[in-house]
Amino acid sequence: MATGKGLVSPQKRTLKRVTLFAVISLAVATAIQNRDEIIKTAKSFVGQEETANNSGFKDKTFQAAMTNVGWRSGYSWCVFFTKLVWQKSLKNDTIRALAMKLISGNSQVTLANFTKDKSGKFIVSDTATVGAIVIYQEFTNGVGTSSGHAGIVTAVFPDYFETIEGNTNNNGGREGYIVAAKKRKFTARAVTNGLRLRKFITIRYAK
Repeated sequence: MATGKGLVSPQKRTLKRVTLFAVISLAVATAIQNRDEIIKTAKSFVGQEETANNSGFKDKTFQAAMTNVGWRSGYSWCVFFTKLVWQKSLKNDTIRALAMKLISGNSQVTLANFTKDKSGKFIVSDTATVGAIVIYQEFTNGVGTSSGHAGIVTAVFPDYFETIEGNTNNNGGREGYIVAAKKRKFTARAVTNGLRLRKFITIRYAK
């Protein structure tokens, strides 16, 4: 069939549609695979406990894994926990390597790193998604500090979301001793004293 200059044949249009569908399908499949693996990995660490003053961990295998992602004795470790979960869960080597560079030991530095990142591989937003890293900032009398907290989102509901967090406690604070599941409210965005909800960091799977 003659198509004329500048026209695309029906066969080529069909091929483009099939190719686009394949790309989208692959992105969706990768997203689901990563999401499921992140949840599975995070849950596998629930119950891990530190020794006194962030000096180490009772489970030495867990301690070795945390050391491998940059944790050192005396460091706060909530962000390093999220780094460990992503390290063990992300399937794409390029995305995983870049994420490892952007996640530091400090929640606010980590948020700044992802916000400045120009790779297009990640999304920093106010929208909670399963598998995302949630970032909090410590506020005192309405003023933000350089400290904060982080966790892995495992489920999202209209008024709250569920997480698995390292270095937490029964009150949900940033100074804790254990990896535990938590229920967090979106209203924490208005906190003036304590942990204020800042952002969610997730992967842009279509890139």
